[in-house]
Amino acid sequence: VCTSVLAPIALYLYFKKIRKKKCPWLVFIILFFTPFWYLHSRTGFENISAVSFYAVFFTFYLLAYSKDTNNKIRYIYILIASLAACACFYSYLPSRGWIALVLVLLFVFNIVNHFRHPLVTILGVVVGAVTLYPYLIFHLNHPEAALSRLYGVGFSKNDNFFSSELLSLVSENYLQAINPYFWFEKDWRINGSNARHTIPGTYNLPLWFIPFIIVGIGVISRNITNMVGRTILCFFLAPPFPSVLVQVTYLRTLAIGLFIVIFTLEGIH
Repeated sequence: VCTSVLAPIALYLYFKKIRKKKCPWLVFIILFFTPFWYLHSRTGFENISAVSFYAVFFTFYLLAYSKDTNNKIRYIYILIASLAACACFYSYLPSRGWIALVLVLLFVFNIVNHFRHPLVTILGVVVGAVTLYPYLIFHLNHPEAALSRLYGVGFSKNDNFFSSELLSLVSENYLQAINPYFWFEKDWRINGSNARHTIPGTYNLPLWFIPFIIVGIGVISRNITNMVGRTILCFFLAPPFPSVLVQVTYLRTLAIGLFIVIFTLEGIH
């Protein structure tokens, strides 16, 4: 439960230090009016911890490579970012996929920034490698563990990873997960595992967020050529990845909801 406070603090720092907005405290008010966060932040669900660490990773990664950051403090920021990424990785099974994909995307899209501060990048890689070493050793000794977990959540042993049907399902699930409308849709809420994780009579995001989300997406789109815009895109696109082979639920992609909140706040500011 205590880790749930990290996400609003991380977003507050993002709007205060990265975006330099005049009212970063709006983060706390908007999250209070966000049903999915209000409902789950008071629980001990591991996905809330994972999302909180994901938000910390996001903010401190940006701070580590920000042009306004003192060179000596960069090392502290990248240390915090790396430890948060590893904490997210270990907190929740789907979040391992979040971190794996976002690291690949960040490497590709922000490679210039990484080479501009090579020692910062090396420190981040070393810290990550050391903290992930036990996980890698376990899977080298037990390679069947990952697949057995995948089969346990609904993937069939008879499914071909490269069949046209499975690729179609993956595409459909992925597009559904990154579509903001997914968070306002009613039909999927009343059945299956989603039903017990919603507040009756509410959407997971308030309807009045919609115009601000549209404006916020426009703001981010205009800044997609700079590091902040690219980084938001990377962190937004990664969370659906682990769930596309099975069933997409908003709990498995909860980090998407947090970044839609960021779009909302960008629109409000």
